[in-house]
Amino acid sequence: MEWLDVSTWGCCAAREEFVQDLPARIGVGIAFDASGSGEGMGLRVNHIKPGSSADKCYRIKQDDRLCSIDHEDVRWHSAGQIAPLILGQAGTRVRLGFERPGTPKIPFEVVLTRGMGTVLS
Repeated sequence: MEWLDVSTWGCCAAREEFVQDLPARIGVGIAFDASGSGEGMGLRVNHIKPGSSADKCYRIKQDDRLCSIDHEDVRWHSAGQIAPLILGQAGTRVRLGFERPGTPKIPFEVVLTRGMGTVLS
């Protein structure tokens, strides 16, 4: 399984190319299953880091599919294209849109703070 970790502490990915340009960037506490990236389904949430802003928003669940970042449709993006859109400076915000399998395809959005245990909206 290929995965992309855009966790609260920032850095990791299964493939070196994802992190070459991202050493000082911080995420929101979500690890994605990237095995189907770029196929129009969106990355699948594999894990949410306890205490992260993704965890504290209480809306994101395992198996949700990432469909947008800051209003940009990313369902056809590869994991390598998505990582730099989610990762950023600690304390900055990012808006993520998700679809939940088994429900009508009505995306929901959350605004998360990178590297913080708080949600701004």
